[in-house]
Amino acid sequence: MKGNNRDCKDYKEMVKVLEAMLRHRRSRPTNKMDELYYELLLSYHQRVLQAVEEGNPIIAHTTLTPSEIIYAMDLVPMHLENTAMALPITLKKAEECLNVAKSFGLTVEVCSAHRLMAALFINNLVPPVNAVIWSNQVCDNTAKCGDIPREFYGYPGFFLDVPYRTTQKEVNYLVQQLKEMISFLEEVTQRKLDWDRLKQAVGYTREVIRLQHEINELAKVVAMPNRVINNLMTVGILYYGTPEAVHYYQATLNLLREWLEKGNAPLPTYRLLALFIPPQHSLKVVDWMEREFGAYIITNPYCVFWGELEMDPERPLESIARKCMTAPICQSMLGPADAGVVEVTRQCVRDYKLEGAIYWAHIGCRQACALIRTMKDTLKKTGIPMVTLDIDLCDPSYTSTEELQDKLESFFEILESTKAEKVTTLS
Repeated sequence: MKGNNRDCKDYKEMVKVLEAMLRHRRSRPTNKMDELYYELLLSYHQRVLQAVEEGNPIIAHTTLTPSEIIYAMDLVPMHLENTAMALPITLKKAEECLNVAKSFGLTVEVCSAHRLMAALFINNLVPPVNAVIWSNQVCDNTAKCGDIPREFYGYPGFFLDVPYRTTQKEVNYLVQQLKEMISFLEEVTQRKLDWDRLKQAVGYTREVIRLQHEINELAKVVAMPNRVINNLMTVGILYYGTPEAVHYYQATLNLLREWLEKGNAPLPTYRLLALFIPPQHSLKVVDWMEREFGAYIITNPYCVFWGELEMDPERPLESIARKCMTAPICQSMLGPADAGVVEVTRQCVRDYKLEGAIYWAHIGCRQACALIRTMKDTLKKTGIPMVTLDIDLCDPSYTSTEELQDKLESFFEILESTKAEKVTTLS
């Protein structure tokens, strides 16, 4: 059967909620980055609706699919993980959608983002698309994401096979995969890739990564609101290859510089490392710990730490291939851990003067949770206590906000006690 959800009722409702969230933020301004974030999130999903109305091709894709190619072909991307989280959570339909996925045979051991994604297609809640592109990044769940939309609706699909190492041999292999992806999109959409636009898109992404490095440096001396790191990651995955991404990252950097220059940056009581991603249905918990305890997430290697990467717009496909292999969450979840996220974490403790760590242990992520003990032992050797918070990324019924707050309160008591012991020792 072919998806024919051209009325896009639920998607339009999600957009209305995002519009209300933006109005709320404008009426209660906090900082420039917050308002701009909601503007970009809203604009992204409005473009999908506009594409449906105008008959422009929509390409559904999973995370880390190179959006530079999609934008350079003047196609409209629809990021599946982001849509799968945004629509059910904003419309308060997460439980309903997860039950649909369960009735289809998808258990809690499967990442809830991907269960929700399946439910959106099973119940025909997303706009019709022209093609689906998915890959084996960043996890084994993602590798199966293209099956349901292809089998249910007959959408054309392309699987992007990304190697796990970054030798020149693997880079060459991925370049060939990208060429095949381009040929697939050209055939499906009857649009040719504009190679000059692709070079420009690679230039935008190179600038975003440069700005992220500068933001990381400033974060050593300027604390950011706890949502900023999560928002930076989201804007990146939605807008890599666009001037909008550059604008957002530059605005973030400018604000941090302004705070540093004027001396009005937040003063953290506790400087924290975060590992993995906070529950997307309960981001207010990070606002709460910032507001009530002065606990600031200073950095998160899963979201903002790039591997060594040289992007050359004159070699766009090789640049994109290397980007696929060195993006923050990718390199953090691929082994060997000692040479990757473990060493980066040690570096963070040294450079950012951290006092504690939070591990967001998403039950549906085997890759991330496999490292809990390794990271706890690593941090213990540096004298940094770590709290493991059992969460589900998108399912609010797994752990309540109150349970998370209770556990965090106990953790902050430990941090306070540790601080007191250090003061006593020094005196």
